[in-house]
Amino acid sequence: MDSNGVTELEDLCVQENLSPLDENVDGHFAGVCQHKDASLISINFSVNPMHLETGELMFCLWVSQDLNQSSLTSFTLDIPSSSNDDSMGISDSQVNTSSSLGGGKTAEVIEESYPPCKAFDDNYQNLRTVGHGAFGFVVESLEQSTKLEVIVKYILRSKVLSENWRDDPVLGRIPLEVSLLSHISHPNIVQVLNVFFNKEYVLMVMEKHGSGMDLFEFIEHKPVMDEGLYSYIFRQLVSAIAYLHRSGIVHRDIKDENIIVNEHFHIKLIDFGSAAYMKPGEMFATFCGTVEYCSPEVLMGNWYDGPELEVWSMGVTLYTLVYGENPFFTVDDILACNFKPPFPVSDYLTNLLSWMLLPEPSDRITVEELETDGWVFQPVDMTQYSWQEVMSSSDGPTIPEYEVVYDEPSLYEDSLRLNCIHTMPSVPSPSNRCKSRLHFRSY
Repeated sequence: MDSNGVTELEDLCVQENLSPLDENVDGHFAGVCQHKDASLISINFSVNPMHLETGELMFCLWVSQDLNQSSLTSFTLDIPSSSNDDSMGISDSQVNTSSSLGGGKTAEVIEESYPPCKAFDDNYQNLRTVGHGAFGFVVESLEQSTKLEVIVKYILRSKVLSENWRDDPVLGRIPLEVSLLSHISHPNIVQVLNVFFNKEYVLMVMEKHGSGMDLFEFIEHKPVMDEGLYSYIFRQLVSAIAYLHRSGIVHRDIKDENIIVNEHFHIKLIDFGSAAYMKPGEMFATFCGTVEYCSPEVLMGNWYDGPELEVWSMGVTLYTLVYGENPFFTVDDILACNFKPPFPVSDYLTNLLSWMLLPEPSDRITVEELETDGWVFQPVDMTQYSWQEVMSSSDGPTIPEYEVVYDEPSLYEDSLRLNCIHTMPSVPSPSNRCKSRLHFRSY
């Protein structure tokens, strides 16, 4: 967007009696910008503030044209609570447009009355709205015959780009997200149970996993964990992403908010609104996801293949799980891959995180290597962990010192049933990562 557009955006904030852009503006919005030919264009945009080392405040602004709105006279700008989700996963982000923008319903109206869909309404009862975003909203519902709680994603048809529709032999014309999830099956990926349609929305009915707690909420509870439990949770993410890549799919929005965990520490990857198929010889140029999970090469606007971005995002997710905070606090930190862990962990884990968060994509560990990594698939006795004990308050991390005997599991199910062994002193590793990374070994 040119300077005229930015000026118009700030002017409109003032016209609507809103504060100028400051560090508290963070989320997704709808508005207008002024083109250089003086015409007004309806847009959707995401704002994310970043503090530079110089002390300056820089705003990252991603803008896309709202093709549904051809002309504008007024608009409403609703500033949501802090969220960076550019899709419609379960979050607190919210996008509102006034009725002058073509008569669309606001998020408040949607939450009070759900769009009718007879085939769906005959079988399900909506209980409450649990999330909303630029492309629709998410509802917790009850399957009336079985009393099974499910999650229903209402996808606004008008917000799905033309290239993101697919012709399905059974379901007909459906959004790419629905098509992807309807044709894949993995124990750590959310499962689609049914699909319904009305004039405005595509309704995707999905399983509800546990209580619906995502990994962000889980981490916020400051769980009492050790590296065995970290690895148990992380290996499931590795398994899910490896499966997607073998299926020719990249998720492109891996983060703690898109991982649901239940009371058995089993996880499910959700929100495939940014997912895409990989094609041989073709690269991606579009930024998707959240800035804090974005790799430096993508942040700089470079083209990317996909898997290398996923490894970076997985590294940020693992770091956040272990340390309870994001590894990067500024854009400069991300570009320099500058992170300072707040406390020590095992050399193995430190080495793994360093390998995943390297600035050069070709130097990073691959998903295939993660599948055979000794720390990721270390022996873990899950009978030693209870949800109640893990979720009790903790004064600090559990720092392990151990050596494990590692036998690579032949099946995914085997990796979840490995037995623990007695702890032994850790094997020291060099402080700087060398090309041949230290792995767990069989003795």
